[in-house]
Amino acid sequence: MPSSRRWLGAALVAALPVLALSGPASPASAGTPGTWTNVSGLSGATTNPNISISDPPVIARVGSGLLALWRQNVDGSAEVYRSASLSAAGKVTSPAGDALAGWGGLIGQPVVLALGGQTALAFSGLPPVDGSANAAWSSGRGFLATSSDGGRTFTPQPGALTSSTSTYAGYGFDAIPYAGSVLTVTSGSGLGLGEYYQTALQPGPAESAIEVPQDPQITIPGGDGCCSYDSAVAQDTVNGSVWTAFYANASASSQQGVFYAPLLPTAGTPKQAPGTLVKGESSSLSPDRRVGLAARVGGGVYLAYTTGYPTAHAILVRNVETGKSLRIRAEDAGQVGISSTPDGRLWVSWTEGNVAYAARSNPSATAFGATVKIGAPPSTDTLWRLTSVAGVDGRLDVLATASTHTKAGDSPNNVWHTQVYPALTATVVSDSAKAGKGGSVSVLVTDAGTPVSGAKVRLSDGVTATTGSKGTVSLSVPKSAKKGSLGVTATKAHYGRGVTKAKVS
Repeated sequence: MPSSRRWLGAALVAALPVLALSGPASPASAGTPGTWTNVSGLSGATTNPNISISDPPVIARVGSGLLALWRQNVDGSAEVYRSASLSAAGKVTSPAGDALAGWGGLIGQPVVLALGGQTALAFSGLPPVDGSANAAWSSGRGFLATSSDGGRTFTPQPGALTSSTSTYAGYGFDAIPYAGSVLTVTSGSGLGLGEYYQTALQPGPAESAIEVPQDPQITIPGGDGCCSYDSAVAQDTVNGSVWTAFYANASASSQQGVFYAPLLPTAGTPKQAPGTLVKGESSSLSPDRRVGLAARVGGGVYLAYTTGYPTAHAILVRNVETGKSLRIRAEDAGQVGISSTPDGRLWVSWTEGNVAYAARSNPSATAFGATVKIGAPPSTDTLWRLTSVAGVDGRLDVLATASTHTKAGDSPNNVWHTQVYPALTATVVSDSAKAGKGGSVSVLVTDAGTPVSGAKVRLSDGVTATTGSKGTVSLSVPKSAKKGSLGVTATKAHYGRGVTKAKVS
């Protein structure tokens, strides 16, 4: 079982430069979102190789493109990380191949990092039972592997990211670059963060991370039960503070649900996220993946989680530093993820049954726009897992693990990729049209509350016009219009359409 100790490992050497993992690509590289692409390429209902459905795949921006990575069972006694590279437009540029092989077991949610100009992978695993490969990494600690080809292949490095041997057997793991080092968090068997370490980026003797007790400990007040899961960590891009979040499921209501706490420069007591436990209930919904926690470009660390029980009825997005929250309506939501765009907007993605959805905020992250239905890969039987990362041109890149039925009656698990644009909102602000007399309809087009100029608005009778600088437009309704309603559709490049109706009295 994971240790219940909480530690902070000291950096050993001077900081190495830490580069941004992603950056905006040229708009000219943009493609047309909406098409699902099978990036893993498995066919047939074979037992092995088989893709893990217990954890979501990993998606990260690497250079001007994307890296998709997932855990795959080889033959029942070995696991590999497989990866595929995609362009910013979502086209597969390097097909699926082994990124890290020769392991008896691997954790399901490794973390792709940019360190010292290299693409790196924070992970944990155990070698094959016969010890034929990777025997030096047999302790169950956290490890680092680096890549010289953008994540197509990774090579394990000497040393360890954690001194604890419970990283592999733990219930959650996350890592970020921090002060020229790697900061990792691991969920444990106690009610709080199992361990956290800061490890210098210097190859050295195996398992060389230094442990230094940190006080106060990151544990829920009165928490002496089991267990904590799905830990996450993020660093504010402006003030540098580091925050962590995790899920706990003890029997006491005060120890149930999603919790968050400051970690650095000073550790604090975890707080129960408001709404994670519904009044009158003694149980909460597990995120069933790493807790949604993201550092917003421009400042703020944001936590995304569901509220409601026994099924979720909304997603709450909370600035853990200010305590302000936003609400996104979502019935039976799960697999909630959050990421930031280069201009400070937040994308939130989630599933409702076998359908994926997303919503994007305004640049100040004070309001969310219309919910976008992403859907699911074609012929989906079960949409198992979902993850996403903010892309270019305002779009969102989405990875899903899904089983899809084939003509042969098989239902293989595969990793699929798609992209989605934020949706416009069209609102009728006045409609004076009358049957037999005509009139006009005024429409306001917005993106998360911000007026959108240059949007084309079309009535179902064929009349079109373009919004001005205030996002509004007036359209004439002919005398021939019949009593009832007219469809109103707003469109613009790099947006999903907004739809509403205007009344004809």
